[in-house]
Amino acid sequence: MRRTLKRLISAVAFVIILGAGGIFAADIEPGMAAYDAGDYATALKEFLPLAEQGHANSQHRLGNIYQKGLGVKQDIQQAIKWYKRAAEKDYVDSIYNLSLIYSRGEGVAVDMEESAKWTTKAAALGDAESIYGLSWFHFYGRGLPKDLHKAEQYLREAVKLNYPDACYLLTRLYSKNPEFVNDEAIQWLRRDAESDNPTAQFCLELLILKDKRFAVEHEETGKWIEKAALHGLAPAQERLGIMYYHGDGVAKDVGEAVKWLNAATEGGLDDSPMILADIHLKGLNGAVNAQEGYRLMKISAERDNVIAQLALSIMCFFGKGTDKDPVQAYKWFLLADQKREQLKNTPGETKTYHDISLPDFTKRMSPQQIAEAERLAAEWRPERKKK
Repeated sequence: MRRTLKRLISAVAFVIILGAGGIFAADIEPGMAAYDAGDYATALKEFLPLAEQGHANSQHRLGNIYQKGLGVKQDIQQAIKWYKRAAEKDYVDSIYNLSLIYSRGEGVAVDMEESAKWTTKAAALGDAESIYGLSWFHFYGRGLPKDLHKAEQYLREAVKLNYPDACYLLTRLYSKNPEFVNDEAIQWLRRDAESDNPTAQFCLELLILKDKRFAVEHEETGKWIEKAALHGLAPAQERLGIMYYHGDGVAKDVGEAVKWLNAATEGGLDDSPMILADIHLKGLNGAVNAQEGYRLMKISAERDNVIAQLALSIMCFFGKGTDKDPVQAYKWFLLADQKREQLKNTPGETKTYHDISLPDFTKRMSPQQIAEAERLAAEWRPERKKK
């Protein structure tokens, strides 16, 4: 009887353990619905008891709420606490966010070694973005020893996992270190491209433009990037749109440029809506449409594109495509100014954002307007693709 009872208890415990995920999944739905609706007070109330019971997704969402200051005062230490609890359960998005907090110095001192530690953990769990992150650390020698061989190894892994940002660093590595470009390097990339990996196709096109050793005789310009774009790879769509916009390697065709740039904008990229805004503001694909130009420039600015933020500040100040709004103008100026200061010290960042001059907005603003713009800038958070 006792043995039977033990078996029954064990069976019940087993069912509870197996079913816990389903129970949590049902319980988290009200919190997720509130979070998605922007009702962060309710979301916090729903997530907290689940997080205290050890539910990783709820812990991650609490980290989001405190990191971004959603309905509460921003508290990076609380964010770190909840992210670390989720990270203990191998919740990759929390691990990734911890690496970003330490690399950016969000509410803490910049600590590249700590960032690399969390990036390594996420990479070991197969996160493509973190695998790419390890290549960055090794390429620049930030947080991890400089090691170009390891950088290339991780870049290859990221390409195989279809992470397109790896293409830019891989192109830089090969162009600055030609000793890495050998028959084996060319063969693996062409093999992956021919196997219909869109990121490998995108990488191959970028490298052909830099080094003809990657090309085969009579290969058509733009062949691989078009294949990647047709697969829906947003960076390839953006690059193809820019090629058509400038007539670079293909016949200039603004209509085709708009088609591909629209696709890349839908894919979440930030340069594409800015270029589309320029097309509408200049009437390069029909009549001038300042309102559409403003709408697209705002999309780019919300995605943390510093050039778009600078442009939007001027559009708001002078009423280009929108009503004059000095408060919004100064808000976007403050955000852009903060970002371009950060970019001065970013390895690999070559754009001279800091050389762009802007009007002195504050000369025509009241102290109340200035204070409001500063408040809005402090509360603003970029639109993030993840995590």
